[in-house]
Amino acid sequence: MFGIFKRKDPIVQDLLDRIAQCKTAEAESAKHLSDPLFDTLAKTVSSQWKPEHLANYKAEISYGGKHEAFIYNFIVQVVGDRLESGNYHVYRGVLNFEGKLYQQIFEHAINTMTASGEYTKEWADESLRAPVYKGIKEVG
Repeated sequence: MFGIFKRKDPIVQDLLDRIAQCKTAEAESAKHLSDPLFDTLAKTVSSQWKPEHLANYKAEISYGGKHEAFIYNFIVQVVGDRLESGNYHVYRGVLNFEGKLYQQIFEHAINTMTASGEYTKEWADESLRAPVYKGIKEVG
């Protein structure tokens, strides 16, 4: 019952529409990796969010949060974890082809957030890039 109500919620529908728009903005070369990430986020929002998730998200939006910030923060975190996992390395510190595509997705998300003013370049370099790239060098 809640799922039907949630799908009709204009904020959720707007978020789902924005996820679909962000999905189309990814480079064609990495779509086979990025599309499932966006699909997972959309599925989670549409079928797994509980009332408290929806309430928290609505509060975030009412305080000026943007859908794109939510979407790209998700992408940065998930892809950053994958890059640091060692599963996409040829050997320590060197990404394989798929890893380089994930890196492309990671950079696109950070650059989008920086261009929109959600991140500063300095903050993104220090708080996102530096730890992930350090992890890539140490794992593999």
